[in-house]
Amino acid sequence: MIPKRIQSALVLVLAVGAAMMVHRPSSPAQAVSDDRMARLARGINLPFWFWLGPNDPEAIQSRFSDEEFTRLREMGFTNVRIPVAMAPFYNPDAPGEPDADRLALLDSQIDRILAADLAVIIDLHTVNVDEGATVYSGDLETDDAFVESFLAFWGGLAGHLKKYDPDLVFFEVFNEPVFFNNQSRWVEDILPRTLAAVRAAAPDHTLIASGTRWASIDGLLLVTPIDDPNIVYNFHFYEPFIFTHQGASWVDDPVIQSLFGVPYPSDPEKVVTPLFDRYSPEAQTYLRGYGEEGWNIEKLDVRISQAVAWAEEHGVQLICTEFGAYAPLAPKNSRIQWISDVRTTFEKYGIAWVMWEYDSDFGFVERVAGELKYNEDVITALGLQP
Repeated sequence: MIPKRIQSALVLVLAVGAAMMVHRPSSPAQAVSDDRMARLARGINLPFWFWLGPNDPEAIQSRFSDEEFTRLREMGFTNVRIPVAMAPFYNPDAPGEPDADRLALLDSQIDRILAADLAVIIDLHTVNVDEGATVYSGDLETDDAFVESFLAFWGGLAGHLKKYDPDLVFFEVFNEPVFFNNQSRWVEDILPRTLAAVRAAAPDHTLIASGTRWASIDGLLLVTPIDDPNIVYNFHFYEPFIFTHQGASWVDDPVIQSLFGVPYPSDPEKVVTPLFDRYSPEAQTYLRGYGEEGWNIEKLDVRISQAVAWAEEHGVQLICTEFGAYAPLAPKNSRIQWISDVRTTFEKYGIAWVMWEYDSDFGFVERVAGELKYNEDVITALGLQP
């Protein structure tokens, strides 16, 4: 018989262990290693580089300095995510053979990031080659021949990149699948085939997979994980959208384009600010609804918990490779609070995260007369060291 004192100690150990494993897969055989998850834990996006960035190789090489990568590591970031547009790499006559010069350029930048002790997520951000870099799933939604080219392209890209240490370089197979009216095409067909194509080319690397509707939580909930233990499942988080995208000119909704000064957290009293009368009647209706919804850290938790419950059901791990709030028109303190609340909630549930982004309107760095100006409040909200 085990003495009661030892029984109590065992119960305590088991309880602590269970608490720590809440957001781990139910079987160790289904887990990406702790070392890799630690590398994925805290990241930053670097857009406007290989996606919506310069075309000139010298401009690409000089986009970020070695000192910037070192500073990111010193802050506590563990990885950077490189959004990549397919078009500059793609040859429609040989889709499985990405452009050698562009691959060499990407290699050179991966090497610089790894030298700063940062891991790298290669994110195939947009795919269309004829409608611009901001067209997301594009021809994947309707063109079966293009799907085959896409699969071949990923095979060639992964085959080239597999030379990198799989503990340090990760492949996000597609950024934001839309498939708004045909979600099964992605989740039941293209996603499993893409994961299989990348896995065949890179047997040891960890893959990152997303659901539909711009990688939303709702899209993730429709995904059935495939039988591959080396995949982390992903969602993007920009909720509530009325706050995170207020005033953003590219948003389809003209009311959200018109907003400014929308506070977070929200309640019916806070949204009726001195600015309220300057909004259109339709915008006032939006804001009243936002106030009544009561967005705060508890509501964020409820929403994010939906992804957590899905992950626990399927025994997989989670990452959020994009979250952020548009800075130009959001109240500064509200934006800082939202970033802190989202990051805190992710870490509560053991969700790896990658903030969108570094040095533009969602970021924390400004380039002023050749100097870098860091927003220490954002860095602190991320739980990092300014």
